[in-house]
Amino acid sequence: TTERARSRIQRMGPLLTAGQPTRLRRVVARHPAADVIEMTVLLSVGPQIRALAVRLEHTAPRPASLGRPTRPGRWLCTQVEAA
Repeated sequence: TTERARSRIQRMGPLLTAGQPTRLRRVVARHPAADVIEMTVLLSVGPQIRALAVRLEHTAPRPASLGRPTRPGRWLCTQVEAA
């Protein structure tokens, strides 16, 4: 997760929980490019319905270097928005 996305997620916390039970309603995903996934996530938070938009980007594997092991490619959360 990028620092920008991590900060956004932390600020959204109260909006998404509000002391109410949270239930996943639906996830819709699309692939606008081979290394990108964009998702719409619908949540029930108590009686409210909340929507999240999430963008994940695939990073390239990192080869081993002095003192660092090989790291496989991974998915990185780059954008998160809530309504």
